[in-house]
Amino acid sequence: VLATGARGPDGADTPELLALRANVLLTLGDGVAAASILQRAPGVERNADLARAAAESALLAGEDARACAIADGLGTGREQTYWLRLRAFCQALAGQDTQAQLTFDLAQAQARDATFGRLMTAKLGAGAPGAASLRNGLDYALSRSLNLDLSAATPAPALAGATEPT
Repeated sequence: VLATGARGPDGADTPELLALRANVLLTLGDGVAAASILQRAPGVERNADLARAAAESALLAGEDARACAIADGLGTGREQTYWLRLRAFCQALAGQDTQAQLTFDLAQAQARDATFGRLMTAKLGAGAPGAASLRNGLDYALSRSLNLDLSAATPAPALAGATEPT
């Protein structure tokens, strides 16, 4: 029922409910269905929750460029910590290390996160990455990009299905 493409009852296709459906599907390990819902969702760039679900779906699928495009297209909520972190990751992927460092510093000033900090510092070439992290799609993508041993990490309960090999 969550993955159906059929039109729901009136009020069931709000951006918040679409994001919730996609997040549940990701948790269940059905990233393909989540991506399908999100690709058809109108206004992804106008809703931070919907855009975050789409970005996480892309990151978990190994589609970093798609996640970065979603972040670039977001028109509202760009100042939120998640988006600063994703932007720093995308800038590092693009070889824009100076911009990535500045964005990373802004994100850490807004909400310090030791795990993201350790991984992103390593991505920027200034430290050891330590162990892989599977707390969310962004940590997963960072860990993957650093060639860390993902099989040694325990996924967060919400990502257990999404990070299992298919």
